Amino acid sequence: MASLTERRNKDGKLISYGIRLSFGRDSNGRQIILNETFPVKPFWSEEKAKKEAERHAAVIEDKYRAGEYSISRQTFQEYSEYVIEQKENIGTKKSTISSYRDIAARVNAIIGKKRLGDIKTRDLNVMFQALGRSNVRKDSRVRAKPILLDSMKTIGLSKAELARQSVLHINTIDSACHGNNIAYESAERISTVLGGKVMDYFETTADTKPLSPKTLHEYREFVSAVFEYAIDEELITHNPAKKAKTPKRENKEAEYFKMKDLKNIIAALDTAPIKWKTIGHVFISTGMRRGELLGLRWENYDCETGRLKIENCVYYRRNYGIYFDTPKSSNGKRTVVLPADVRELMKEYRDWQKAYIKSTSIVWQDSGLIFPNECGRPMHPDSVTKWFDKFSKEHGLPHIHPHMFRHTLASILIENSTDIFKVSKYLGHSKPSTTADIYGHLLSGIDEKSAELIQNAIYALEDPNDEAEVAAAACE
Repeated sequence: MASLTERRNKDGKLISYGIRLSFGRDSNGRQIILNETFPVKPFWSEEKAKKEAERHAAVIEDKYRAGEYSISRQTFQEYSEYVIEQKENIGTKKSTISSYRDIAARVNAIIGKKRLGDIKTRDLNVMFQALGRSNVRKDSRVRAKPILLDSMKTIGLSKAELARQSVLHINTIDSACHGNNIAYESAERISTVLGGKVMDYFETTADTKPLSPKTLHEYREFVSAVFEYAIDEELITHNPAKKAKTPKRENKEAEYFKMKDLKNIIAALDTAPIKWKTIGHVFISTGMRRGELLGLRWENYDCETGRLKIENCVYYRRNYGIYFDTPKSSNGKRTVVLPADVRELMKEYRDWQKAYIKSTSIVWQDSGLIFPNECGRPMHPDSVTKWFDKFSKEHGLPHIHPHMFRHTLASILIENSTDIFKVSKYLGHSKPSTTADIYGHLLSGIDEKSAELIQNAIYALEDPNDEAEVAAAACE
């Protein structure tokens, strides 16, 4: 209910009304109050002025209930930054927070200055159309040229010293030296230390592709999450993103290796260094994710039983560098068992690693990781992808991305009639429906096998009227 307060000048003439509206309490128990000033026109009578002020207050209340009025004066950018901070404070995964910040940067460039309650579904539809066009990827990202490492060697500058002088994290320097994309601002600091310009040591990595339907769907989910948060805090009453339209996502079939290709990859791995040979076979035999493999520690492995516990992952995000976190879903923490041949390979690799640590002149930082970098620290996930890309080209193999080993193992399990629940648990999916969505095209083969089984069990009987024979077939 609105309350009105008369405001008069020194001569006692009514000049305005102070309108105070209460909209209950927010999620923190604080009362939500809106104060507005309603000016009185000079030619109105006091009776008419009061009625107009009451009518104005009623309109605001009606608009608020209909979701057409926001008591918040915050812009979308201000409120989205607040929401991200809140989610970070409650322990949302770093990878999710990093994605939110990347998405927010593009979204805020379009609707960031609009008031939270003024944004309509049409505004969002226009924004998603704009993001779906080409040339929206304008992130300042650069990649090091070979001269970067040459210059560091020439002046005797280690990664650690370069990190110290450029006031950057060692992981950023490590990433640059491995040829990964880094922020332009980071490249500027590195170039200043080396005594040159950015373009002397780095090259731009422009990407003009439009955002995919899958990515636009993720943008819509983020925007929707911001509005839902505002609803929970009783700042608005409806979510304009719910009816916003984004292109339909295409469910692409997961790419996996045919058995012939897989055998050729295994044969080529025999020529690879022991570390990479072992990495390859662990991928092939377990289907684990890249970050899961890099997060494995020797304490997680039982060499007698071949049981390998997946508990931590290694991730890289430009906002955080290389860091450890839990697996992607709650079911990601799991145990897999290595086949006998891979166990033997792990033993051989362990012996090699011990000998390497003793013989290397590099200062070894013992992290207990099974697959660290050459210094013992966590390996950059992109290093794995790049090694397999180079490996596949050198051996004339189909393009290899580590995640394809995961899809390949799933296809082998499904095609051999492994229960979808067991496949889901083995891969660490959040739920079996996720597995079914990804590998649905493979499940059709199971339908055919089921029909064949029914045919053999029921319709292939010589005498279908023979109850004893039918019973025996059912028992089998």
